[in-house]
Amino acid sequence: MIRGTKSLLVSALVIGVASPAMASDIVWARDGDIDSLDPHRATSTLSRQVWYQIYDSLLEFDDSGTPVPNLAESWTVSEDGTEVVFTLNEGITCHDGSAFNADDVLWTANRALFGDNPSLTKASWGDVTSVDKIDDLTVSFKLAQPFGAFVPFMADQFTAMLCDSNAEAADFGTESAIGTGPWKLASWTKGSEIILEKNPDYVNY
Repeated sequence: MIRGTKSLLVSALVIGVASPAMASDIVWARDGDIDSLDPHRATSTLSRQVWYQIYDSLLEFDDSGTPVPNLAESWTVSEDGTEVVFTLNEGITCHDGSAFNADDVLWTANRALFGDNPSLTKASWGDVTSVDKIDDLTVSFKLAQPFGAFVPFMADQFTAMLCDSNAEAADFGTESAIGTGPWKLASWTKGSEIILEKNPDYVNY
């Protein structure tokens, strides 16, 4: 799947049936359009393949399937298994130039778990009772009971972290999709093409 350092050698990723691309573009032809760039609302493979380029999760899986640091540089689990604390990497930048920090994690988690229209995969987070900001780079998730799948799920695409500046966009998931990933949304012409541009500030942890 397109990501990583080799992908960053090109200036744009054009997904769909597109006009002729420049030599520095990648054109990825697929058999259908996405339904949304909102990880909380769309579950199709076609959608996931695209938002995986735009957003990052707190953790990621290594080649053996073990969760390893990503946006979060480390995490701890309490002895009773009911609290997980993530420490974020410093210096991560959202696509709009704002700093990625604990506020973005809170906004994402609260939207996914406690919003009026929660994530379609809410149950996979476990019984999270609260999400709290300890400081700008530290976030605590508290659970009603231990849930062994919680930490691995933080490496899943469905727990992609969204920058809280998306809250100001009435068209989030279509016209707006602000993340921290190696590619950022340039445009989406429904039924035709999606154009992603290289994120020059991307750091592959």
